[in-house]
Amino acid sequence: MKPPDALAKHREEILNIIAAHHVRNVRGFGSVLQGTDTEQGDLDLLVDPCRVMAIWAEAR
Repeated sequence: MKPPDALAKHREEILNIIAAHHVRNVRGFGSVLQGTDTEQGDLDLLVDPCRVMAIWAEAR
């Protein structure tokens, strides 16, 4: 299954993971955007941390 198909199939699960990890502004990059993705490919996502995550990172 190509990454965009997996994203569509598991959309609700992915949204739950995004919410649980306090990130926002999720965007894709890599082979999917270039149109060179394959059945064996992965889905590259870039996210911005929310304030909660940024404070937690500073506390470490």
